[in-house]
Amino acid sequence: MFTKIMKKLFTNLMSLALIFFTVQAANAQYVVKVNSPSALAGKYTNTSTDWGANKMAVGTVVTANVAIVNAGIDPVNDSINAEGCDTLVNSAAVSGKIAFIRRGGTNCEFGFKSLMAQNAGAVAVVIINRVPGAPIAMGAGAVGAQVTIPVVQISLEDGQLLIAAIKSGATLNMTITVPTFSNPRAAYSYFTPIGQTDTLGGVRVNVANPTPNDFIDVTATATITDPNGVKTVLTATKAVIPSLQDSIMVFPATFKPSANGLYKVAYTTSTQPDTLRSEFKVGGYSYAHDNGVVTGFVVPSAAQFETANYRYDAGSIFIGGADGIATGATFGIGNVVDIPDGETFQIRLYDMDPDGDGSIGFVGTNTTYDGYTILGGIDWTKTSADNNNNALIDVVFDEPVPITRNGQYMVVVKYDGGTTGSIIAPAYSSAQTFESNYYAHLLVLDAFYTGWSGSSNAIVRMNMEGFVTANEEVVKAETLKMTVQPNPATNFVAVSYELPTAGNVELTLFSVNGQAVKSLKESNRMDAGLHTATFDVSDLAKGVYFVKINNNNKVAVKKVVVQ
Repeated sequence: MFTKIMKKLFTNLMSLALIFFTVQAANAQYVVKVNSPSALAGKYTNTSTDWGANKMAVGTVVTANVAIVNAGIDPVNDSINAEGCDTLVNSAAVSGKIAFIRRGGTNCEFGFKSLMAQNAGAVAVVIINRVPGAPIAMGAGAVGAQVTIPVVQISLEDGQLLIAAIKSGATLNMTITVPTFSNPRAAYSYFTPIGQTDTLGGVRVNVANPTPNDFIDVTATATITDPNGVKTVLTATKAVIPSLQDSIMVFPATFKPSANGLYKVAYTTSTQPDTLRSEFKVGGYSYAHDNGVVTGFVVPSAAQFETANYRYDAGSIFIGGADGIATGATFGIGNVVDIPDGETFQIRLYDMDPDGDGSIGFVGTNTTYDGYTILGGIDWTKTSADNNNNALIDVVFDEPVPITRNGQYMVVVKYDGGTTGSIIAPAYSSAQTFESNYYAHLLVLDAFYTGWSGSSNAIVRMNMEGFVTANEEVVKAETLKMTVQPNPATNFVAVSYELPTAGNVELTLFSVNGQAVKSLKESNRMDAGLHTATFDVSDLAKGVYFVKINNNNKVAVKKVVVQ
């Protein structure tokens, strides 16, 4: 289905990442394991870095005792010293060890911390997050390219537990290695709207060979369990996975979700006993990369925001599964109470492939949206009524936007405080990252970035209409010269349209939730030419509605406001 298109999209976005991005999205987690003491033994969730020279090769294993760094900055506060923001004064203790470093410090980049530990002889670095929750992605900064040892980050909660053990006198021994079975992928969005599903063409998993011998005749399976409990088994094979190599096992594109609800996918391989799992959902009216649970927010530092001239955008990239109509977007702001009243956010829907060649249409510079075509959107202005941090905000585009199968779209929430003098960066609400088959997230400051946090990303959804059926072809309202007047309306709405040829016509008025509230079926066969039909809306609740015209299974939609 999407294999060719997605390959091109991934390649182009990777090119952007290599050229422009200085803050990188997290790579696949390494395996970070505590070996002793036994009470703390086990695997720990982490994010890892790929700053070039420090990327771990397949088969690499680092095992060592742990030492907490000491930069000798503060004579009293060990926590500040453990941030590692200067040449270490305990190099003898760190040499040959895995260095524990706290996240934090003024202008103290991850790359710099790691280089200080490397210079002291550390064999690996474990960064302890400074805030509760999952570990985040780590940018290389100015000197990260000089780091040649592995660098990972674990959560504050896990880090405090391990540091407490060290300070109590325990010897902490850890192992860091590359996973041999990782990166399970199935769908292109965690949520896919009703009627927008397509055959899954990107089901895959990574299988690595850490041994000195080639893997021969490797088999992997992906068992998809649908919402009704029905299982479908996909099989992928590789004749050879060479020694110390990583291979992507791609499953055949034969499965198309048909039921609404939760799909669970279990991945196995003939090379080892582990089982990996992923999931996705079909239902509702939104394309979404989040699982619906707000976990926090993503926000730049004050210095980063200032460097970007107080500009900060968040977006999501989606692949159209079928023809349909995009009607709006959803996002959230974790510090909306702090945003001054009257500040305006631009919500825009872009066509990322305006020339239709299957690759993203990026031309121009890395700091603008040049090369993308604006399809629609709306401006949202913060008011005193917006007083609930992290409450999700639904907006309806000024006009509905046709979406096509395999089309590549980007929904962006754009903010420019530089035009109003605001120095408060919006903290866009976030949720746990959905591991997609492509760069699904976008953040824009001074340049375009593929993400911010390793385990959570900004919530930006594309909302669909929910009333276009599979046998209907979506056309632009202009194609039928469709107009709706007056708009806003109070008592009646006149819908005018022009038919290029004679045919059947049906007009339906839908609520913003996709429910039909009124229907007008014109005569069995309308002549070619201009026509007008009228809806009585005096009995409808105030709000946004959509008028849909169906002419011989060609459909167009217009927005109307009842007040």
